[in-house]
Amino acid sequence: MIAASRIEDFLENFKAEYLVLSGLGLKSLPDVFNNKLFISRLIHLLLSNNKLESFPNGICQLQYLKSLTLNRNGLTSLSNEICQLQRLEVLDLSDNKLQSLPNGISQLQHLKSLTLIKNCFASFPNEICQLLNLEFLTFSHNELQLLPEEIGRLRKLTFLGLSDNSALQGSLNILLSLPRHCKVNIQRTNFSEGALRDLKGAYNRQDYQGPEIFFPVTSPSEGALGDLKVAYNRQGYRVRGFKMKKGNHTCRRAREGLLSIYAPLRRGAIWRR
Repeated sequence: MIAASRIEDFLENFKAEYLVLSGLGLKSLPDVFNNKLFISRLIHLLLSNNKLESFPNGICQLQYLKSLTLNRNGLTSLSNEICQLQRLEVLDLSDNKLQSLPNGISQLQHLKSLTLIKNCFASFPNEICQLLNLEFLTFSHNELQLLPEEIGRLRKLTFLGLSDNSALQGSLNILLSLPRHCKVNIQRTNFSEGALRDLKGAYNRQDYQGPEIFFPVTSPSEGALGDLKVAYNRQGYRVRGFKMKKGNHTCRRAREGLLSIYAPLRRGAIWRR
């Protein structure tokens, strides 16, 4: 068995800290996870692309574990015993079937990175707002509807991924409470035009001190596209990052209007924005 062979190699190599058991079709963990030598040495565990439908309790004994990768399994829930992983810094739970997180996850105060892409979250777990050392958090491709006001407590956050949550709506002013060094992606969400307009108004003020926000990019109207084509065809104008093809509009950056995005340049000049 491949898993047994890799575990044996790990135990024989006293300097080993990583154990990769990905893509082996595992439905449970081997009993060796109860071995004291195993518990005291394992730092990084990769269990992606298996068939683990529930969180393996054997993992909770790995008191020195710093990173745990469980993406692409069939997980529907996590054990509250995950709180025992007090040294955990990186947790990847993407591409599973999770709808909520246990209360115990709020005790992982060393956690810096939490990846929850492609799950089934309809509500933002409030437990996350207690992870005060969290730096990277992404909920892309979920079913989130609202954001909690407590999200502003995450003062060390550098990235918040909220893209591809088609049901996400409500007030966007909550995002203004995030730190200035944070980048927030809200592309392909369902925020109203009014909410986006209000946020852009605050974002474009000279005294703005909030996070950097990646706004949704909307397809240009036929009139706006025609105006851009006219400008594009004038001598001395150059457009980069935009494909002039109907149905495939790609902007490097979009704010108020198309013509304001691309500066007129002499041919051969360097484009800057």
